[in-house]
Amino acid sequence: MNSIKNRFIVVLLSFAMVLSLAACSQSQTAEDGITQAQTAAPTESSSTQAQTTAPEADSSALSYSITDGEVTITDCNTLASGEMRIPSKIEGCPVTKIGQGSFEDCSGLTIVTIPDSVTSIGSRAFQDCSGLTNLTIPNSVTDIGAYAFEGCTGLASVMIPDSVTIIVPDTFAGCTGLTSVTLPDTLTSIGSYAFAFCDSLTSVAIPDSVTFIGDGAFAGCTGLESVIIPDSVTSICASAFYKCSNLKDVYYNGTENRWSSINIDSDNECLIGATIHFGS
Repeated sequence: MNSIKNRFIVVLLSFAMVLSLAACSQSQTAEDGITQAQTAAPTESSSTQAQTTAPEADSSALSYSITDGEVTITDCNTLASGEMRIPSKIEGCPVTKIGQGSFEDCSGLTIVTIPDSVTSIGSRAFQDCSGLTNLTIPNSVTDIGAYAFEGCTGLASVMIPDSVTIIVPDTFAGCTGLTSVTLPDTLTSIGSYAFAFCDSLTSVAIPDSVTFIGDGAFAGCTGLESVIIPDSVTSICASAFYKCSNLKDVYYNGTENRWSSINIDSDNECLIGATIHFGS
């Protein structure tokens, strides 16, 4: 009888031991689960941080080349639309040039912001971007190529920065929606057909740093009603104001004698026939 009792006690003790071990195992598993959850949390936080520090500008639609540590934008997907903020850096290198024809025919773009790392905008860079309504050109840009914005019919206003000294031929030709142009005091020359056929332009103030107005510079600007010409201008080339049929007032800040000394070439009857208001 004692032997049976002793065996019964041993079985009970063994069963209690098994229960105790199982409880410890469950507790350890729970603790491991907490540890894993705490380890995973920083991973989620890291992901959030990565999203926060993502590139601030668009580059997925752009093609580019890197030479001597500087980036040139060479192409843009013509399906790109809406706002385009060109990045100031790609692969850690500064974007310094908008290449020739790089955004040509991107008619879906409406707003383009050029970073202040860019110094050069190539010829035909934004040609025929007909949907473009807003453009920011930073003071870092010193060179804008021919036909750079030709045919940007939706562009309503443009401010050319002080860093630009020459407007080359056909830069803004055919921008039929252009109503306002701000020219910098550093400008010395307006190239041939630079603003030709901008027929929504009603007035232009040419700064007193300009000496030369090229062939057909404002030709076909049928909406042009008034223009300010400084006494620094010595040459107005052929057809500079050709077919500016609504030009009524020319404000010249020099004397009548000085106006007479300007070399005004042929096909500028609209300019000559307007009322000249002399400044002194």
